[in-house]
Amino acid sequence: MSTNPFGDVPDGRRIVFGADERQKCLDHVGEHWTDLRPKSLRRQMAARRGA
Repeated sequence: MSTNPFGDVPDGRRIVFGADERQKCLDHVGEHWTDLRPKSLRRQMAARRGA
């Protein structure tokens, strides 16, 4: 049985912030999910602009 209320964590993914108060979870998302584009796309775009 999974402890995740949304089901099992998909392969290749991991839980980085456990169960907590709603506001603490939202604060974590706001701080860490700043760019939702795939990392490969971010790297490619950075390489093109010489960053």
